[in-house]
Amino acid sequence: MPSIFDLNINELEEILKSNTLPEGVTLQGIEDRKDFDRLFRSRNTPKHIATTLIREKQSTIPKEPKQRGGNQDSEEIKQRRLELKALELDIKGKSKDSLTQLQQNIYKRLQAVEDGQVMIIHSLANLNQKVSELLGNIANRE
Repeated sequence: MPSIFDLNINELEEILKSNTLPEGVTLQGIEDRKDFDRLFRSRNTPKHIATTLIREKQSTIPKEPKQRGGNQDSEEIKQRRLELKALELDIKGKSKDSLTQLQQNIYKRLQAVEDGQVMIIHSLANLNQKVSELLGNIANRE
């Protein structure tokens, strides 16, 4: 009788789809594995065991090394990245400059409002003093 550990990736993917073991396939050999506890708990859910086995089998398949472009391609890419980074830094700098300018304009407007309030308070104080003097003069005449 074949064991689930003898199946290839395509057969394991079929188990994932159906969540059932093919007829005649057993879990024999599960007790010899390091991850026996986890696999034993999922013995009634074959897709969990199949998922684990697919991951293991895919990790043992040798990967082809990535093809890298020649030095010219990588140099062009590096140069393009540097240009983009310089552009990004330039945009950030302009953004900071415009933000600083905006903050300075707001500060100047707030100062103008504050100065206006001070002038109004002084004018009210002078007006209050003059009204008091007039009321005093009127009181003295009577």
